[in-house]
Amino acid sequence: MLRPTSLVFLVILVGLAAPVRAQDGGEAKAAVHAAIAACDKGAAVPLDPDATSAPVQLWEIAHPFNRERMEKLLDVCLTAIWVAPDLKRLELQYLRVALLLGKVPSWLLAPHIQKLASAGSAEANYLLYRLVIGVKFKPQLTPEEAIAGLLEAAKAGHQEALQVLVREYLDKGPLLARDPRKAADAAARLMNMPPQGIVPGASEDAARREGRAKLRSILAEDDGFTKDK
Repeated sequence: MLRPTSLVFLVILVGLAAPVRAQDGGEAKAAVHAAIAACDKGAAVPLDPDATSAPVQLWEIAHPFNRERMEKLLDVCLTAIWVAPDLKRLELQYLRVALLLGKVPSWLLAPHIQKLASAGSAEANYLLYRLVIGVKFKPQLTPEEAIAGLLEAAKAGHQEALQVLVREYLDKGPLLARDPRKAADAAARLMNMPPQGIVPGASEDAARREGRAKLRSILAEDDGFTKDK
């Protein structure tokens, strides 16, 4: 596994524009605060105890897809990291947007995501799954690592991880075999998932209703459970 180095250094190394460190003055300080606030609002991580804005699920960052908007978000998050490196929440917020946009090679992002996952971040664990199934050029991660990340994120009550886990068990993958009983368990956990942030996320209530509906549907299926499942 590659050894993580400075995230900002890596981003500059691969040719992205580096922001200029803010100079003294009221306008500069205001610009710094604006960059941090914009990154927080646009990419706040679910289940992050340090988050200061409503949680934004990964799919919500890209919905509706607008490359220009996402590139602006990537730039403000990079600026925020550059001027406020002590705010650790900004790193994962940047990594999420970078993964979705594909401007930074996934093999460069992977060590930073793995480091945060090892530290217990539910979102970073979910991103390990997305690194394997959701990017064009995959890093050196195995399907087993992706599944482990997904299961760990779901165990923590991560909304999107639970939604994906239900689909994995109902639709045969792409990484897990069909298992209606496990799908029902994941749907029940989605229905009863913990708050995703300091205030509810935009899709949080809908996700709980989805969990309830999925559970009802699974239990009503004629072939939902057999003697062996």
